[in-house]
Amino acid sequence: MNIFCPAKLNLFLHITGKKENGYHLLESMAVFLDLGDTLIINKAEAINITTHGTGQEELQSLRTQDNLVYKAIKGLEKKVGRPLNVNVKVNKNIPLGSGLGGGSANAAGTLKALNTLFNLGLEQETLISVGAQIGSDIPVCLVSKTALKTGTGTDLEIYNTPLPPMYFVLVNPNLGSSTIEVYQKRQGDFTPNMAHDQYPTTYNRFIEWLGLRRNDLQKAACALTPEIKIILDILNTLPSCDFSAMTGSGSTCFGIFQSKQLAQEAAAHLQKEHPKYRVASACLAGH
Repeated sequence: MNIFCPAKLNLFLHITGKKENGYHLLESMAVFLDLGDTLIINKAEAINITTHGTGQEELQSLRTQDNLVYKAIKGLEKKVGRPLNVNVKVNKNIPLGSGLGGGSANAAGTLKALNTLFNLGLEQETLISVGAQIGSDIPVCLVSKTALKTGTGTDLEIYNTPLPPMYFVLVNPNLGSSTIEVYQKRQGDFTPNMAHDQYPTTYNRFIEWLGLRRNDLQKAACALTPEIKIILDILNTLPSCDFSAMTGSGSTCFGIFQSKQLAQEAAAHLQKEHPKYRVASACLAGH
């Protein structure tokens, strides 16, 4: 069984508070792209997970119990009270520690696949509750639709109004970013809650709307990984780039362009001028 796991992009990320247990409260708009990882999952006599492609050596060096795919399998086994032995081949395109939700997308894809392979008949809400216990990005990756994440990141408000067509250039410095370290480094006041329930449906107005928002983790991530600031400065010099920011806790940055051609031309230019970076163009999933 083949499962496509789309990359997640945070168009903005506001830190609105902090709970007594140390978890931060946030507001973040998540969208999904037409690039991502692919899983090949089949029933087996035991759980076996192999990784190929981007970051495979680092992932293979992880203890099996720390792999989010493994955690998803064991979490669902606990829920249904039976073994769910599978062979999982993960074909990675999403860099590790990139802020694109690759591990969470893989875990979400695994939960969906197991539900189908073993005819479990579980509702999406049940899969979301299992995923939320594993990682805060897994619920939105299970939905894979444009959504506002609130609370600790597991509360979702799905946007049913389509976003205007837009195109992205993703630039990763080939350096991972530690979510824990970025949150620890963050300083300053919290961002007051804003109204995000409606957004403009035309490109230019949406860019203006997005310009009133930001990523509250960007400053901390730049301090820890100066390459992020360099990439953002590079994106800002491109005349066809209408908006740029970092996604999640880093390290990937993105620029938004009005046409596919402009995005592809910018990506080709950046890859030629900065060959040490990973550069890709993308559009919203389903567009």
